Amino acid sequence: AREQTVATVDIAPGSVIISVEALATALLQSEKQNRCDFCYYRRPGLRKCTACGCHWYCDETCQRAHWKLNHKKICKNYSSLSDLNEHERMDAILLSHLIAQLSPEDLEDATSAASVFASLLPARRAQSPVRCLPPTVLPSEVIAHLYARFSNNNFVMHSNLNTFGHGIFPLASRLFNHSCVPNAIPVFNLTSSRPVMNVIALRKIYIGEEICLPYLDPALLQMRRQMLGITYGFQCWCQACCFLQCIPQQPTPVPHANLAKGLVDFVESNTTFESTDSNGAPIPPELYPAFQESYITELSSTFSEAAHLGPYEKALEVGRTLLCLYKLIYVPTYPQTGMHLLEMAKVAWNTILTSGASEELFDLANTYLQDASEILAIIGPEGDDTIPLDECATLRELLATE
Repeated sequence: AREQTVATVDIAPGSVIISVEALATALLQSEKQNRCDFCYYRRPGLRKCTACGCHWYCDETCQRAHWKLNHKKICKNYSSLSDLNEHERMDAILLSHLIAQLSPEDLEDATSAASVFASLLPARRAQSPVRCLPPTVLPSEVIAHLYARFSNNNFVMHSNLNTFGHGIFPLASRLFNHSCVPNAIPVFNLTSSRPVMNVIALRKIYIGEEICLPYLDPALLQMRRQMLGITYGFQCWCQACCFLQCIPQQPTPVPHANLAKGLVDFVESNTTFESTDSNGAPIPPELYPAFQESYITELSSTFSEAAHLGPYEKALEVGRTLLCLYKLIYVPTYPQTGMHLLEMAKVAWNTILTSGASEELFDLANTYLQDASEILAIIGPEGDDTIPLDECATLRELLATE
């Protein structure tokens, strides 16, 4: 079952609420040859497992550790998973890793991570276990029992918003409920052994307040509520979800130029407005089309292309609109907003380099950079050695010397 975790003291933004070591993990197929299959660090010149030809490691130390942990039991049969689709293969690898590590004694120990995982709520829809590679002394019904807890309890691991694998973190699954407007977030740190999840406070959490995580990206505006029902078995009735329910499936179309201007004018004139879950100024109906997932997808794509290829002036314009939309969707210190602000600061810097310096552009770059730094400092380092805060420091030096 899932519990409710309530703050017993006031918790400052950026505080680590709890650290949980992974019980089992699996690397995305797209990250193969880029990341070590044991520690998950991104490294050049990884060494391949010559037996299966499908795993890569930093060095002999990582390879031996992974062999001992679980790879020994699945190495020779690993290629048999190649015919599965991407989702099934990921589940099969993760389940195989988990089963290869477990013994009946692990499940009998009520304090073990495996026992905690086995006690979690199963998914609403029963699924037959995917293919499991290692020979095991665990009965098939135990394997089915464990697999039934995959879809609604496992975590997607990411490094600076880039997904690299899936992981089982039983205690985190047990402790934290969902919120579309979360006050904490999971951050994944790499170590010389297993990844560790740190649950970080996004803002000040007051004594007596429940600590909640986002199970899904709040930007999944239309799909979020449906996915919470299908995957996690509950309907969310928070203010943000109720607001989205009130928006017509096909809102009256508004020209994109008018919609963008309306968004910017509304958000920038309501400086205390925080998100669709706040009690601030009501969002006018003419802005409802902005809350279609297709619109945020289009904005993101247009910004990304212009930010990398130019024209940078277009990137600044579209990025400003996207930032305003983020402010309506996310809590103020959400990581996506921090990363977007950093990208906006980079675009402003590139505009200075290509179009000439101006006081307005310098002010813009410094403002975006300062806002990005404040948010990213709360999140702290995550995943790989190169972190966004380092990029902030570099850009700050460039702006200071120009």
